[in-house]
Amino acid sequence: HTTNDVVRGAIIPATQGAACALATRLMDGEPVLPAKMVTHCWGNRFLDLVAAVVADALGKSQWAAVHYLLEHGIAALYAILLEKGALERTYWICALSINQHCGICGANPRGDKDPVTGMEHAPCTCGRPKYFNTTEPVTDQGASIECEMNKFDCVLRLLHGEVRGFRQTVVVDERFDIFTRA
Repeated sequence: HTTNDVVRGAIIPATQGAACALATRLMDGEPVLPAKMVTHCWGNRFLDLVAAVVADALGKSQWAAVHYLLEHGIAALYAILLEKGALERTYWICALSINQHCGICGANPRGDKDPVTGMEHAPCTCGRPKYFNTTEPVTDQGASIECEMNKFDCVLRLLHGEVRGFRQTVVVDERFDIFTRA
C-alpha cells in the first residue's frame, strides 16, 4: 500500500469522528514539536516510509534491515528501538500531522483505488470545510491562510527556530520522484 492508500483507507476513517489529524488523536490533543520533519512521496509504499523513519531514529542511512524486521520481526525491532532510546524520537510526517478532514478527505478526484479490493477509496462524509492552496482568504502571495497543506516552508522555518538540533529527513523512493516535487 502507498502512503496515499493508507491515508485514504485508514487515517481518514480513523479520524472521521474527531475530524482531526491522526497525530492529534494519538497524542490526545497535546502538541509535540518534532525533532525531524520527513519529506517523502505519497506514491511511495507506506512500509518503506515507516522503515526509513525507524532506520533514521536508529541512526542508519539505509533501511533494508529495518524493512525486513517490520515484516518478520517486529518484537525484535521494538527491543532494538527500546535499547537505543529511539522510541521517544519525534518526527513530523505530513500524512499523520495534517488534518486530512480540512483538505482531501471529501473527494477522490483521481479515482484512486485500494490495491487489495480494487474499489475506489470512498470520500469522507465528515462535512468539514475544505481549504486548498488558493482557498480564500489568501496571503499577499496568493497562498490560502486556512490551508494546512501549503505550510511546508513555514513549518520548516518555525521548527528550525524553535527546536534545538532540528533536522529534515528525506525518504527517497524507488523511482526518485521525491526529486521532482519542487
